[in-house]
Parts: sequence; C-alpha cells; structure tokens
Amino acid sequence: MHYEEVSAAAEALEREGQSVSVRALRARIGGSPNDITPLLATWRSKGGGRQSAGRRRPKKQSMQRSVWSLGAAASARTQSKPV
Repeated sequence: MHYEEVSAAAEALEREGQSVSVRALRARIGGSPNDITPLLATWRSKGGGRQSAGRRRPKKQSMQRSVWSLGAAASARTQSKPV
C-alpha cells in the first residue's frame, strides 16, 4: 500500500461526493486499516479533504435539539389555538 494509491482513491471519493473514510477506502482499494489510517492522515495533513470540510454534517445532538425545538414550537402553537 502506497500513499499515492490512498491519495488517488480519497480524491476520487471526494469528487464523487462520498465520505472519505478508512472504511470507504478499504472498499475501494482493499488493504488493512493499519495500512490505510496513517496514509489517510498524511493525505489530510497535506490538505486533502478541504473540499468537503465546509459541508460536514451537523452533530447528532445538534440535530436532536433542532427537532426537539421544532416539536416544542408546534406543540405551543397547537395548545394556544382555541378549539
């Protein structure tokens, strides 16, 4: 396993809009996590992954809070309406 192989696969995944992860790289090029992990870290340290850095998914807790807030607001509107 070589850096160039991991780098090319990571860039291809990113172009396709997929998450660049050890699991995704293993599915694409094979290899072991022990081989891929340090090479992926090197790729990221050299600026790889910048394309997707701005579109990270919100954290689960943040999403849960948003859903909870929406539900509470809807409930408050429903309770304040006269029947």
